[in-house]
Amino acid sequence: VLAGLELATWRAALNHPLLIADGNAPGNTPLVRAEHDGNTRLYLRRYWQYEQDIRHLISARLGTSDSDEICRRKLQLTTGADRRPDNATDIGRFATALDGLFPVPPVGPEPDWQKTACALAAQAHFAVITGGPGTGKTTTVVKLLALLQALALGEADSPRPLRIRLAAPTGKAAARLNESIAKQVQGLSLMELASAVGQQGVDISTLRDSIPTEVTTLHRLLGSRPDTRHFRHHAGNPLALDALVIDEASMVDIEMMAAVLTALPSKARLILLGDKDQLASVEAGAVLGDLCQRAEGGHYPLATAEWLEAVTGTPIPERYKDEDGQPLDQAIAMLRVSHRFDASSGIGQLAEAVNRPLSAEHGSKEKKRAVSEVFQREYADLARLRLADPDDPALDRLVVNGNPAGFSNQGEGRHDRRGEAIAPPLGYRHYLEVMQQQRPTQASFGEGDARKPFDDWARAVLDAHGHFQLLCALRKGLGALPASTRESAGHCAAPGCSKPATWSWNRAGSKAARCSSPATTTAWG
Repeated sequence: VLAGLELATWRAALNHPLLIADGNAPGNTPLVRAEHDGNTRLYLRRYWQYEQDIRHLISARLGTSDSDEICRRKLQLTTGADRRPDNATDIGRFATALDGLFPVPPVGPEPDWQKTACALAAQAHFAVITGGPGTGKTTTVVKLLALLQALALGEADSPRPLRIRLAAPTGKAAARLNESIAKQVQGLSLMELASAVGQQGVDISTLRDSIPTEVTTLHRLLGSRPDTRHFRHHAGNPLALDALVIDEASMVDIEMMAAVLTALPSKARLILLGDKDQLASVEAGAVLGDLCQRAEGGHYPLATAEWLEAVTGTPIPERYKDEDGQPLDQAIAMLRVSHRFDASSGIGQLAEAVNRPLSAEHGSKEKKRAVSEVFQREYADLARLRLADPDDPALDRLVVNGNPAGFSNQGEGRHDRRGEAIAPPLGYRHYLEVMQQQRPTQASFGEGDARKPFDDWARAVLDAHGHFQLLCALRKGLGALPASTRESAGHCAAPGCSKPATWSWNRAGSKAARCSSPATTTAWG
């Protein structure tokens, strides 16, 4: 349909006052034309308005103006003079409270980035904490919640706990955060923190009880209404809270983020938690990724770096300082140390190669070369299976049996950096064997003690299912998990097992590790 269509002809056809207008022009045309770095961008009016709302509301929380021309750049907000975090809290008291949460000094010259993230987020109305898997995002936010409540309960005038809500984009993410936060709150040491705030300190039980553990979905938080995209809570009916923490924020699309910001009271805190490099939203927009474009470099102005050194006791390395840093940079903290794997390990090096920004000169070729070099080093924790084509039966064998031969000692006896055991790299056959062989002999379960064998069996089955995961970069086409492989996994019965008559495959049944090339599959045990 578009063959032979010239760009100039297309633009001329769109240039109708009832169809398209500049973003700052009056009217309500269905399309918006916006100039950006010498290029013309075309927006649907609704999504253009969402972007403007997000930029305006975040700018307001950062205490900056969004009227400058530079603010029209996508989600870059304003540049400006140094803006150190709010210093309403006494530095000495704040530093003592932080030390109570992080009593162990960092090893080596690098700061404790979790402590740094707590410091930045506790002193701002808008904050982003980003980091890869195993960097301690949940641990950090639990300590941040404790810090916020301790400071609130330690106020000399009318101390009261903050109204803090926890939310996530999906029910699954909410349930996972709910479980992990509840465990960490119970095990959190609060004695030093409780004694560090206020004239007489705060009661430890009161402090612990004030830390929220219940997590809801964003739709439930905002109040979904049937047959409309509008929510019960909005600018005219804001949420009744003092702080909102959103986990897995990379999954929040532009429409939902605009709705959240619109429904927040002007003085409420917003803390976004997530990995900027994964789990992008299904709908339009990559808000967290856009906000965190400069997170790798830090870009903290000297005043902010000095304040962080004063409250954390560790200097910020020079490479993370930038006299031209933006206010948005000072609202973002990146957790840079994985507690699951070492940065020098195979998976650590592969993650670094994959997440490395593309250079303007070499682009994707440089990234492919970096990934190839990682595999050539033959790390003990990394194995690669090359496939002749997407239907290569070797992939079926991987799904069924896993890849224990690709690891020393068949993958047995491995532990992560936290000392937790890593499951052997077994395929789905192991899961089916556990399902059949460990099934209780009783015909049905009862109540009380009679139910325990079935509970234990269910836990063992779920645990075995999580031992092997297959992750695809794409849902369809080359590089995606072929339907035949999913079907073969359904048929991959352990000895004596057969496919149940009611067996069905869904998206959860093809969880997943798959690389960017259709000829190569990467699996981690």
